[in-house]
Amino acid sequence: PIPAYFLDFLEKYQGKSALMTRLEKSHHYPGVKDLGTLKYENPSKIRPGIMLSERVFDTGMHNGNAVGNLYYSNYYDWQSNLMEQYLYQLAPEIFINNGRSGEFISIESSVKHLQEAMPFENILTRFYIDRIYEYGVRFHFEYYSVNNNEKRKLAYGFNTVIWCRRKDEKSVPVAQHLPEKITEAIRNLVTV
Repeated sequence: PIPAYFLDFLEKYQGKSALMTRLEKSHHYPGVKDLGTLKYENPSKIRPGIMLSERVFDTGMHNGNAVGNLYYSNYYDWQSNLMEQYLYQLAPEIFINNGRSGEFISIESSVKHLQEAMPFENILTRFYIDRIYEYGVRFHFEYYSVNNNEKRKLAYGFNTVIWCRRKDEKSVPVAQHLPEKITEAIRNLVTV
């Protein structure tokens, strides 16, 4: 939920919004507390054992910032790209229906940077299952700069998504059980 001090700010400078009205009626936007029961947790504290995919992203000046290194938001874009591609392969209808049958919402994301990367480096991004919940999944990511056979670890992070449905386009999303196709694919990878 949006913190009360920020809602006060919005009300003072922008007037009362529809979002505030929904929150006042005790509806809340899904968060970590809405993930449901934990069904699987990666037993390794270092790196999950189940890699879902990996991809090398080429970079250039458009990925850089004023300082000259790769801008931090690229790492989140690479997370989104891998998650979308993987989930689309499992259940393309989720994305084609424009949220009518439900949608994945990212509720928390993090990247811990270890080293800098510069434009024109090739960035290998690996994507793992970390935790599986009743209504969502937490994915783990690792980022490496690769040059021929050499690899330098740049960062690691996670992204937690929750599966939700809405009554209509104006309603707040509500956490639901993961789609059957996704649950089935996960069961084939881990025992949940």
